[in-house]
Amino acid sequence: MLWRSNDPKFAEIFKKHIALSVQAAGELKALFKDGSFKEMRLERISELEGQADALVKECHEVLDRSFITKLDKPDIVLLIHELDEILDYTKSMVWRLKIYRVAQFRPECQIFADIVAQMTEALNESLQDLYHLKHKQTRELVVKLKDLEEKSDHLLYAALEKIFHECRDAKEYIAWKDIFQQLENVTDHCEDVANILSSISRKEGV
Repeated sequence: MLWRSNDPKFAEIFKKHIALSVQAAGELKALFKDGSFKEMRLERISELEGQADALVKECHEVLDRSFITKLDKPDIVLLIHELDEILDYTKSMVWRLKIYRVAQFRPECQIFADIVAQMTEALNESLQDLYHLKHKQTRELVVKLKDLEEKSDHLLYAALEKIFHECRDAKEYIAWKDIFQQLENVTDHCEDVANILSSISRKEGV
């Protein structure tokens, strides 16, 4: 059957894609640990995002050639889209650091980066065996990522309150509000991927 030759290709694409997000999360942690903006970090994350875009293109090309797939085609499209959003928002946030000419990072940045790293690593582990995911396993993943995403939400609210009272310059406030929102968006899409995996495992009935 056709899906037997193409399904392993999808699994490989998903694994390669989430591995790029794990690398980007590592670059993000290193960037914020540096304490100031480094152009090389932006270049590296942009490079990773470009590789991810190529995987998205490849996924759609393989899908176009596939008559039967083990996973529902809409699930494949949704999964690769949400995986790509993780890197898209990561790159978008780092570009904002450059655009706003951020000279020094606020302490919340490192906490956000740690959360992103934990979430991408958890997704990476789950995607290693996509076609044998058990529902119990994905439910545990959803709970873990939901907790981390809620932590990110609370961090965002606390950070916004803090900058509202501490930033004397309107432009500085707008810049940090945007940066923090982009970081929180990354965690939102990590949680979305976990929910998709949970949905897939329910359909597969394992």
